[in-house]
Amino acid sequence: MAEDLEKFIEDQKAKLAQDKAELENDPPYMEIRVRVLNSFSEFKHISRVSL
Repeated sequence: MAEDLEKFIEDQKAKLAQDKAELENDPPYMEIRVRVLNSFSEFKHISRVSL
């Protein structure tokens, strides 16, 4: 049973390290939000011009 627990802990540590590495590559939240707002603003502008 102790071996199972140790294996589980090691797996969780590896998963945590992988998640941290992925998060470091993601842009900050506000950068994502600005991109979305800019895209929406451009969409609204195009929609008005098309009408």
